[in-house]
Amino acid sequence: MKKNSLYHITCGMILTVVFGLLSTSCDLTRKPTSSISLDESLETFQDAEAWNRGVYAQFRNRQGGSFVTIQERMGDCLNASDGFGNRGGDYYLWDEMSASDGGISTVYSYYYSTLKNVNKLLEGGYQHVIDRLQSEAAATDDKNAKASLEEEIEKTKEYLGSAYFARAFYFFNLLWRFSTPYNAATAKSDLGVPVVTVFNVSDQVKRGTVQEGYDQVFADLNEAEKYLKNAPNMPGSTQFNTDAITALRARAYLEMKDYENAYTEAQKLIKSNRYPLIEPTEKAIMNMWRYDKSSEFILVCPVSKTEGASSMGSYYGAYIDKTYHSPDWLPTQGFIDKFAENDIRTLAYFEKVTVYYNNIEFKDITIISKFRGNPNLATKTNDYYGPFPNGQHAPKIFRIAEDYLIAAEAAYFTNKDALTPLNALRVSRGLAPLSGISGKELLQEIKDERLRELALEGFRLFDLRRWGDPMNRMPYQTDKEGSFLFLNNSKGLTLKIAKDNPRFTFPIPQYDINVYGEENMPQNPGW
Repeated sequence: MKKNSLYHITCGMILTVVFGLLSTSCDLTRKPTSSISLDESLETFQDAEAWNRGVYAQFRNRQGGSFVTIQERMGDCLNASDGFGNRGGDYYLWDEMSASDGGISTVYSYYYSTLKNVNKLLEGGYQHVIDRLQSEAAATDDKNAKASLEEEIEKTKEYLGSAYFARAFYFFNLLWRFSTPYNAATAKSDLGVPVVTVFNVSDQVKRGTVQEGYDQVFADLNEAEKYLKNAPNMPGSTQFNTDAITALRARAYLEMKDYENAYTEAQKLIKSNRYPLIEPTEKAIMNMWRYDKSSEFILVCPVSKTEGASSMGSYYGAYIDKTYHSPDWLPTQGFIDKFAENDIRTLAYFEKVTVYYNNIEFKDITIISKFRGNPNLATKTNDYYGPFPNGQHAPKIFRIAEDYLIAAEAAYFTNKDALTPLNALRVSRGLAPLSGISGKELLQEIKDERLRELALEGFRLFDLRRWGDPMNRMPYQTDKEGSFLFLNNSKGLTLKIAKDNPRFTFPIPQYDINVYGEENMPQNPGW
């Protein structure tokens, strides 16, 4: 994967489409006849529809894969297997990571390349279409034509709202990974990320402050709310809407440790009753994680067999012509032990199988099946697996379960009732409600429930950082003879990282520091 700067253009949605320019002249005043500028590609409502599809397609492609697995490999729940081929080994061992790492640089550049496209739409691309449609509506006396134009105006405004939401989502995720963690006392001076909101390739990019970054997130969410007020809020929505806005606000406030606002936003979603927690049954949990169906989904990305998302199939490691598995990563025993026997999540999260490493067969080893994939999205089949697990599923951007966890944590830190939201989620997962606990014991239960519910979805490393907890890799899994020969690297098995280690925050890619200069793009401490 080629490393690039903030202005790297990804293939799939580019601002100038070139079909093959054959120049026989040096007249630089002439426009190329075989290219289309953004302004010319956003003239009609149909153009706006096409660009909106692009916004959603790129949003889907910024989920899963390295956007999740990097921080999970740095966390305490996984061990590298003997067959992992050092894929992600630098993250697993921490001290081998560098600011030139291709995976981290790709995450950074992909967010900014997409922001460039969204910024151009917000600079006036969609508004230009709205203005044209309004002029046409004002100029016609045909009632049917006017009604049709007014409908197109409202839809284009929704597209404008979607672009604002997407920009807020990308900026939050950049802040989450690459900026100094939010501290209200120092946020106005702490290093954030470049808050680039205008497309101009000649601009000198520099890092903003943490406060400027979060101010931009909330400003964009406020704008999105104006234009998405008519978007339907319902379970399983694939369209950005005001509930998704609320969910992102709750997530951002929690990261900022603004517990009052985090609690308020999470409770809005809980009290809406639009997203009831599932009943504690095998069918309900398997529908959620195997078939992408649940009343708990606030926002998901639509996928198909031909248009999928980045998968996390390395956890399952199935071979289509074999009856064994060889996953790159295995769950630690400490992680497995966090789940009680009656916790229905274990039915979807784990499987006991035969694994095969280095010509040695190990039976009854627990592997991760949470991201095995939706059978309806499988492209191959065989007698052993049926629809072959390929890791493809609908990315679940926001689930109401997260808001119960946000409400519980925020309630704990503001002396409110934390047990009610915590117990509601526990009961839904087949666990008994808790009573008579408080203080550190209650906080640990909240932390453990968050680990169980959001397992391997990209939250764990940053949760540890927010809580001020160290990263102590949990005890490793062994086979029935007590052997751990199928696990790779003894250092990684028992790695302990102090809570103040600066590498809980990702580095600014060295490429961007080289391009824009250290005075504009100073590196994060510890890199």
